[in-house]
Amino acid sequence: MPNLDPQRLVFLDETWGKTNRTPTHGYAPRGERLVDAAPYGHGHPATFVGALRADGIIAPMVLDGVRNGAAFLAYVEQVLVPALRPGAVVRKHWRMENCLHWQLDVTFGEDASRIQKRHGAENFALLRRLALALLKRHPGKGSMRTKRYQATLDVAFLGEILKRES
Repeated sequence: MPNLDPQRLVFLDETWGKTNRTPTHGYAPRGERLVDAAPYGHGHPATFVGALRADGIIAPMVLDGVRNGAAFLAYVEQVLVPALRPGAVVRKHWRMENCLHWQLDVTFGEDASRIQKRHGAENFALLRRLALALLKRHPGKGSMRTKRYQATLDVAFLGEILKRES
């Protein structure tokens, strides 16, 4: 596809978050009361669906709850199609992202991570991807989770995973 104009490409994506994850407790100086606001914290997931084009995000939509087939069809018909330019090439990247995300969650419990301080979340996400790449590179037949566990028990196996093949 060398003749494909990058300006015509549009990628669909979605993400979600639970709104009840706002901390309910915190720290304040001794003798002072901690007061803060929690936005939109009704406890249900909120889904953000949007399309990414070379010049930015188009057709953003927030759903109250999880995305289902009817909601996605309504998004495509009522929000996405009117925002597209003639000749646009629309792709979804859920398949690629979901495979990687599923693997990271199964192997490292990424969804359960509670790291929030400074750049800790981004740093650990990078380390998880690096570790997953090293585990995938190992020729053994075990699952990624099994290889990870085995590396914690056996220093020689950890050395096999970390050695670089030329």
